[in-house]
Amino acid sequence: RPLEKAIALYDETRDRSHAVVYGVDPSVASLAVAAIALWNEGYADQANVSMRNALARARASKHPFTLGWALAYAANLGQNCGDRPATRHAAREGLQLATEHEFPFWAAAATIMGARAAFDEGADASDALGRMRRGIDAWFEIGAQNTAPYFLTLLAEAYATAGRWEDARTTIVEATTCAANHVELWWEAEHYRVTGEVMMEAAGGDPGGESETWVQRALDTARRQGAKAHELRAAITLARLRRMQGRSDEGREVLRDTYAWFTEGFETADLRSAAEFLG
Repeated sequence: RPLEKAIALYDETRDRSHAVVYGVDPSVASLAVAAIALWNEGYADQANVSMRNALARARASKHPFTLGWALAYAANLGQNCGDRPATRHAAREGLQLATEHEFPFWAAAATIMGARAAFDEGADASDALGRMRRGIDAWFEIGAQNTAPYFLTLLAEAYATAGRWEDARTTIVEATTCAANHVELWWEAEHYRVTGEVMMEAAGGDPGGESETWVQRALDTARRQGAKAHELRAAITLARLRRMQGRSDEGREVLRDTYAWFTEGFETADLRSAAEFLG
């Protein structure tokens, strides 16, 4: 794989100047991106090892922008794994670093992720959601577009959890437009799944119609991409939907088959949720 080759080729002594030439240490960037890719593929434990290595190298580099990169990805991974303290700590350190060195790019990312972690931990919903929205607006204001569908989907999901259905619908449409304009596909399946959940809850919990179509599309997309973590999330949502339809056995079978594939990461939130559902 290209990322593995890049990590293996990197020589700390010979290549240290690359952080200055390219703006970020390439070994740290590769390790951080690899961590997210490993999580997507269903290898959460390996993802966390890669992220710890990225953070260690970033700190050793004494290059603030590189550390900001690693902390942003660490917050992302923590959120994906359901590790709220890890997300909170990475976002807090990232925001402090970005403020000190005037990195608006990393400041916006840290604001978004820190606010979502606060929301998940039970902070005042209005305040946390407001900070997420302001962080996303700041992201766009500096000209950033990458990762925006991910951020917007996180916000839509939080709006739905808070019962703010109109805001959830508006935000998921914004995420759809953003993803289409920039052909960003790594969060595609999760975007479809959250769209289905938002539609279902906004329709008073009706598990049929468009909501079912979106969830099935999420499952199909995740399978096509080989994104096992996203497949698991879609399978959990589909199993819950099938239970609401009185088709529990069908939903459990899909989830059981998906869950059986995993060999690690059993302490992550999604795998714990799947295990609890399967009982």
